[in-house]
Amino acid sequence: MVSALYWLLAIELIGLIALPLAFALLPGLTDRGYSVAKPLGLLLLSWLLWFLGSLHLVPTTSYTLWGTLGLFALASGWYAYGRRGEMAALLRRERHAILIGEGVFLLFYLAWLLYRSYDPSIDTTEEPMDFAFLNASSIASFFPPEDPWLRGENVPYYYFGYLMMGNLTELTLVPTRMSYNLALALIPAMAGAAAFGLVYNLIRAHGASASRAVAFALLAPVFLLMASNLEGVMEFVRLRQWGSPSFWGWIGIKDLGPAESASWRPTDYMWWWRGTRVIDSFNAQGAGLDYTITEFPYFSFLLGDLHPHVMSIPFILLFLSFGLNVFLSPALLGVRWVREHLGTIFIAALLLGALAFINVWDVVPFAVLWSALLLLKATRQEGGVWPRGLPRAWLPILVTLSLAVLLYLPFYLSMESQAKGILFVGEVATRPVHLLIIWGLFLVVLLPFLLRQLPQALSLGMGKPGVLCASCGSASSTGDTFCAGCGEALTADKEFWPRASVALVIAFLPFFAWVSWQLGWSALGLGSDDPLSVVANRFLNTLPLALLLFVALYSLVRHVEAGASAMAFVLALLSLALLLILGPEFLRLDDLFHNRMNTVFKLYYQAWVLLAIASAFGLYFLSSLRPMAKGVYRLAMGGVWGLMGVLLLASLYYPVEAAFTKGGQFRGEPTLDGLAYVARQSPEEYAAIRWLEDNGKEGEGVLEAVGDSWSPYGRISASTGLSTVLGWPWHEHQWRGSPKPFEGREEDVRAIYTTQEPSEAAALLGKYDIRYVVVGPRERAKYGSQGLSKFSQMGEAVFPGESVTIYRVRVLYREFE
Repeated sequence: MVSALYWLLAIELIGLIALPLAFALLPGLTDRGYSVAKPLGLLLLSWLLWFLGSLHLVPTTSYTLWGTLGLFALASGWYAYGRRGEMAALLRRERHAILIGEGVFLLFYLAWLLYRSYDPSIDTTEEPMDFAFLNASSIASFFPPEDPWLRGENVPYYYFGYLMMGNLTELTLVPTRMSYNLALALIPAMAGAAAFGLVYNLIRAHGASASRAVAFALLAPVFLLMASNLEGVMEFVRLRQWGSPSFWGWIGIKDLGPAESASWRPTDYMWWWRGTRVIDSFNAQGAGLDYTITEFPYFSFLLGDLHPHVMSIPFILLFLSFGLNVFLSPALLGVRWVREHLGTIFIAALLLGALAFINVWDVVPFAVLWSALLLLKATRQEGGVWPRGLPRAWLPILVTLSLAVLLYLPFYLSMESQAKGILFVGEVATRPVHLLIIWGLFLVVLLPFLLRQLPQALSLGMGKPGVLCASCGSASSTGDTFCAGCGEALTADKEFWPRASVALVIAFLPFFAWVSWQLGWSALGLGSDDPLSVVANRFLNTLPLALLLFVALYSLVRHVEAGASAMAFVLALLSLALLLILGPEFLRLDDLFHNRMNTVFKLYYQAWVLLAIASAFGLYFLSSLRPMAKGVYRLAMGGVWGLMGVLLLASLYYPVEAAFTKGGQFRGEPTLDGLAYVARQSPEEYAAIRWLEDNGKEGEGVLEAVGDSWSPYGRISASTGLSTVLGWPWHEHQWRGSPKPFEGREEDVRAIYTTQEPSEAAALLGKYDIRYVVVGPRERAKYGSQGLSKFSQMGEAVFPGESVTIYRVRVLYREFE
């Protein structure tokens, strides 16, 4: 476990070095960026060496990583020394929040280390794919790395997350078979601390005391990383044998029905998988019509896939923290702001561009959010006059977005994709019961938060003078002079309908665009036989979310005009989250799956992050309101608080039981070695991998059998980062959008193993510049043994084993031509 200590010390050192930079960049935050210093430092270190490596100026090695970190430390120390008084004052003033934030980081790091030690195997789902990219990024000196599963081609994927984890691997000299699991502990730890810090800064900016801010900020990592959707509650109901067969048929989650016998705990191993396959509908034969993925962060870390959308979480929170800092800043936007804040623009572009490089799905939503924040800020500075806000905001927006592309241009030039465009969704739709199962916990928290704005909107809609508190955001009764929530003076909104019209247009625009397409398609005889019924059902299904979005947007406008920045920021996050949930009901990505699976998957995941932050703040806000005297209201709010508590506790049933189930009831031998299962099943293959780790060099090719995706095939290349001729064909097809880049490769590999002519094999080995040939159980099973004896003539058995042999091809290819 000493490797875990090395990683902890490395990331703490990086965070310490980055702290003065965070202090300088984030003056508008109460903690001055302490909570996001670790991801900030890791990103800056990795980006600089990646950029120089992409230009083939400086290689990325453990020496250059430590050297660059040392230069950062000198610059950081010089800055900190010059402002030692200010920084010391910060540490004294915010010591409790800082210590608690560090406690959150350590708690999640140690908790997930413990779990990963009992479930370390890199062997299922797409873990081998992630392992391949991690290894390829770790051994690469220059960029982009070579694709470990397609010899001679660059990695076509967004790989910055793997590179950052690979850089930590190189810094600490920890083997990747261990650093894979260390990354799965570090990412939730950084995310938990960043979520705590973001909500803490929001609540302090709203005017609350440090103790209240800490108390409610602790809920942010709970919502983000510990809570599950309510499918876990359905599992418990099932185990208690509650509900009739018709009830379970109405719920409509595949394989979720009455249990055969009553129990308090799940007995089937794969029950925890169902929580991410909630949305679907079925035909009479039971076949799924709308297969989607509804993953959430806890499941991701439990599953163990080191995917881009998982690695992006702490960096999304870093970007949001930076966005909050800019939003709170009193500096006036405009041309002068661009000239005087080049550093701010550079960091904003660096962080936004990094989101695309880590997980390309994140770039559009958060580019929209950044643009909206600048527009809202400019409008607020213009006294709430919207036509005067855009001229101030357009240049900062344009410069930031352009620079975000330029800073990562080498990535965009090498990236490939299966995406072909955006399509309208057909007749499939999310049933309201499934939306409640997925989002019920957040809605119970955020519905009363938004409903505090509704009385104002309703009274204004009837032509009455409505009022909105600029301090706490509470809507009060008509005629009130002071806020019922906090006692502050109220402002009146005399222009309800213009503002409401804009909010309504934005909230319902996706629906009306979809309706136009649906009716037009049907008019051509290509759509539904009953388009009006489809439209009516979609309207009713999405109406509640659209109305919530309307309230959020209208409230956002009013808060911007009133100058309540922290509340406006939260409402902006909430509005974006609702748009992300509504979006897949009308639009989807056109990809190889020809459904909305990936669209629901990735947009819902982003919405979860945003709603977790908004919910923690929302609970603080609701608790801050002055209790109203009316007994019915007090009773209703008491019921709401009780329901919130029950659902939050209920959402924790899944995490506890799922960890117990998937972790093998914590009975195994703890280890962080992700290939320990290979050592148990095939000690020789494990030893062969270790030999290649020690002796293989970057750029050398290795030949192994080609097999199906989600299988042990491609294990040698995935475990070492050395590129093979072809790994998982279906995944290469997904990443590149076409099978053309690897056409004929599978046949070539077969020919190399099966031919008995050394000259033929040598020509093909030369074609792909292969240095090592693996002969093991998978090669024998796939290609037989008749053609394997020739390899002893063509090279040296550098790893001679009974079941696994590695040949180093030492004979020049031209000798066989």
